[in-house]
Amino acid sequence: MRFLHFSDVHLGFQQYSLGERFNDFFHAFERAIQYGIDNKIDAILIAGDLFHKSAIEPMVYIQAADMLKLARDAGIPVIAISGNHDQASRRDVISWLDVLAHEGYLYFLEPVLQDEACQLPTWDQKENTGAFLDIANVRIIGLPYLGGTTALWLPAVSDAIANLPKNKTNFTILLTHAGIEGELGKLDAALSYAELEPLRKSVNYLGLGHLHKHFEQDNWLYNPGSLEVYDVGELKWSKGWYDVEVDSGGKKKVRYVPSNHRTFLVQNFQVSAYDKPADLLRAYRNDVRQWAAEWKKSPDKPVVVLYLEGELAFDRHELDTQEIEKIARESADLLHVVINTSKLRSPGLEFAVDESIPLEELEKTVLREIAQGDSRFAAHPDEWASVILNTKQMAIANRSVDEILSTLQMQIEKIEGMAQDVD
Repeated sequence: MRFLHFSDVHLGFQQYSLGERFNDFFHAFERAIQYGIDNKIDAILIAGDLFHKSAIEPMVYIQAADMLKLARDAGIPVIAISGNHDQASRRDVISWLDVLAHEGYLYFLEPVLQDEACQLPTWDQKENTGAFLDIANVRIIGLPYLGGTTALWLPAVSDAIANLPKNKTNFTILLTHAGIEGELGKLDAALSYAELEPLRKSVNYLGLGHLHKHFEQDNWLYNPGSLEVYDVGELKWSKGWYDVEVDSGGKKKVRYVPSNHRTFLVQNFQVSAYDKPADLLRAYRNDVRQWAAEWKKSPDKPVVVLYLEGELAFDRHELDTQEIEKIARESADLLHVVINTSKLRSPGLEFAVDESIPLEELEKTVLREIAQGDSRFAAHPDEWASVILNTKQMAIANRSVDEILSTLQMQIEKIEGMAQDVD
């Protein structure tokens, strides 16, 4: 059995409010599906965030349905789970992934998580619901994005997987949407390897989504990253998917396939040497003339990301960023110019805010500092910050009061248990 594994497609994302970027995310999905068809893949696995948001526009649904129909017509089943971007809010009850499953475009896998127990019903072809399905000798199980509660549910999920009858399978895939500690700074709700360890006894391939960075661990955990560049902070990360073969004996062969994406070019301009705005612009024009020769070699219309660095010798309001952008645009056929001032210092300031840091991480940093200043929470500031952020996320998703309170109680009990262990 041969399958593709990718994630974080983000159909519908109109980056920089550009129609071209909206189409770029669609074409990235199209390339992945076409690769599967051309290579006669047996199944395509999408580990969350097929859509950029839960409420999608009609054209986004058409894009998804058209590509999924190509796979279906080629006899390739598509199996998906929900991510944090495209899962249904409590208000909506069902998501657009449910709709695609109802229309027969994909298998949307979800377990039943209730009263601290995990149930894994097999796929019901009539109801178009279920938590797992078997293809040849391979079992595919889906677990959606659960945010800060993921670690709490993993023991129950692990037990449920282990208790399933094997039938004719000898290889199990768990598809889920979660971050992993150590891969992206202080990421909220990230799982530690120790928390994942119980899954090793029954899962042969842990297929992840969520982090847009490609990484692997221990020949067992695989995260393909996103298909397109979602943020300028991702430019050093490769984009693509996994092409995996599992033989009849349950042995796997994993290959990472890089995917083409819109060209992003990074330039750095040092501002410190110029006392006057006119001098800065003159020097900048000279640099642009040199850069443009490379920009014009791009296979497509590139996005240029310009980092202004150093300390300005004049007032910030005298820096004409519109003129800086205009000079770049007039030098070559560019799709877009991003002026990034995160490394720029104004006179008298000794720090810069990194605008590429995710908002969630900035929020957690502030909450962590608040917790450290309160004797009631100072022993576990990271954990309390995560509790607050997770409660906020559940409220935004319109989860029921009972569900929020139940989850909050579980998290508080876990932290209190940590405090008792220290005592």
